[in-house]
Amino acid sequence: VDFNRFSFEKYNISGVSVIKQKNNWSVYSPSDGRIHNGFLVITEGSCVYVWDGVEVNLSPGAIIYLPKGSRHSVTAQMKSLEYFRVNFTVTDVESAEEIVFSDTPILITHSAPEKIMEICSDLTSLTLRPHTDFKTMTYLCELLDFSVRVLNSSTAKGIDIAVNYISEHCVEQI
Repeated sequence: VDFNRFSFEKYNISGVSVIKQKNNWSVYSPSDGRIHNGFLVITEGSCVYVWDGVEVNLSPGAIIYLPKGSRHSVTAQMKSLEYFRVNFTVTDVESAEEIVFSDTPILITHSAPEKIMEICSDLTSLTLRPHTDFKTMTYLCELLDFSVRVLNSSTAKGIDIAVNYISEHCVEQI
């Protein structure tokens, strides 16, 4: 789906989950593609992230948007690699089909500000507690909004539409 045509009257964000993980592997290369849209946010250590022949060195503060279905590999460069995985699902309201916004991962930044790292940490605790939908969506919007401000692309403009809609309509839905 082209982000420029994205609207929350037609699409829904749901299934938000955030976990903080430490690596227990040296090379991670799943045979299937990702099952959710999401973000990878590096908090400690470093790794090499590879998709479609693109190889990127990541260290603390790096954020990558990961579309559903994308294939990748990650090679930890240090024994202690920690990261947040922020996952979410986007569905078409009429057909109930899941959608994605990009065919390949997008490197958003190598150096996210501390506030974004705090948002990821807050999202981790929120997704583990019941009745926190509004706050969870607010923090996810902040993460998406940061991505919009950093990126200068048609994809980012689409995310901006989603962020604006959630900001204006989320209270009504909850």
